[in-house]
Amino acid sequence: MDPKLRSSTSNTPMKRKKAQTETAVSSLPPETLELIFSKLDRDHLKRVALVSKSFLSSVRSTVYLLTFSKYIPDTPHVHKLFDRFPCVKEITLSCQPTDHVLLAISNSKLSLKTLRLLKCPYNLQYGAILTLPASSRITSTLRCLEIECRGSGEAELSSFNPEQSIRFIQQFSSLRELELSYYRCWDDRLIQMTAPQLRNLRKLNLRHNEYLTDDTLAAISLYCIYLEHLNVGFCFQITPGGIAALIRSCKHLHSLDMPTFVIDDGTEPSIEQQCADPELVELMETISSCENLKHVCFGCFLARDVIFRTYAKSRPPLSTLAIYRDAFGYEDDSTDDSKFSMAGVSELVHACRGRLVQLSVDLPRSDQLGTQDREMSLLVARLPHLEYVRIVGSASSMDETLESMKRNCPLLKYARVYWNADGGSGVFRLGRSY
Repeated sequence: MDPKLRSSTSNTPMKRKKAQTETAVSSLPPETLELIFSKLDRDHLKRVALVSKSFLSSVRSTVYLLTFSKYIPDTPHVHKLFDRFPCVKEITLSCQPTDHVLLAISNSKLSLKTLRLLKCPYNLQYGAILTLPASSRITSTLRCLEIECRGSGEAELSSFNPEQSIRFIQQFSSLRELELSYYRCWDDRLIQMTAPQLRNLRKLNLRHNEYLTDDTLAAISLYCIYLEHLNVGFCFQITPGGIAALIRSCKHLHSLDMPTFVIDDGTEPSIEQQCADPELVELMETISSCENLKHVCFGCFLARDVIFRTYAKSRPPLSTLAIYRDAFGYEDDSTDDSKFSMAGVSELVHACRGRLVQLSVDLPRSDQLGTQDREMSLLVARLPHLEYVRIVGSASSMDETLESMKRNCPLLKYARVYWNADGGSGVFRLGRSY
């Protein structure tokens, strides 16, 4: 065949169009490709990564989260992994981390923002908590640190060295969020020794740290004056006076999960006597006068009509509200619900003037169960902005409540509604868990 003819046939319009298309796609800036690929799910990203080296590079730049749940590779592979995904911002270690993992993170070029060390102290008992090099980038870039030891046994707790964790936390002076929940081995030294280095802290979660006292709150008030979120739920040694003092000091606080205040059962005071306690009166007056609070969680002792009605008088500007009736967040037939009623719950919710976006409430068992569903349906009908709702009821059904949610809550994204809770049956689910 004539070479000229061969050349002309190989340059057909279809092939020229294909070549132009490939050139157009490959000429896109990496930032544009990354933006496009960020909209794809994991399965599609795997296929796109096989197209070309430039696509593979762009796909790797869309990976922002690494989770190690079962296995952590050895040192060379860890370094390669971090080099391969240079844009990772969040790492979760829920299996056994060792020194080489944290050292690899500190020696990498990652601008890590979030680090989660879960299932501790089993993770930490082999010296994984260490002093990082002063030049480590993570000490200046990390904004969120979570260390959790949920479900740890006594043998594991005995091997845990809290001093190592305190020294580890002290290295991250730029932290904005610190979560240290479910620690049965912490005492007040935790905050007293770390708070001076955490003056930029905005969120602090100390849930289920049962040995913390008002001394912890005093240290927070002194050093963490910009704190916005505080969770001290189920911290049994904290007093109402300590919480009131903290609210007065932390002017930026707008989210508070209050502790479970322990009342001396030996004297068996009446509800009225308990609520007349000077420290509790001071606390309620302080909360009622705080216009910054947008979220409040009432639990166990504070789940009382007299508390709800006192707070309702201030017309609180809440957007999220949580009410738990049991001390440990699970159903307990021995819990006395005579302290609060649907009337008390309704009065507090109505006082929020329909602004609630999130509502989590355990309805009282001792109320007349025949009307509980109807009363809750009327309550939900006045909350058109609800996006998140969790309701635990003891009525035989919550059909009217569910129907009211469908009609009156067009913005709803997540819902969990339980009924016949004591019988262990009846649940409605909508959306993914938060």
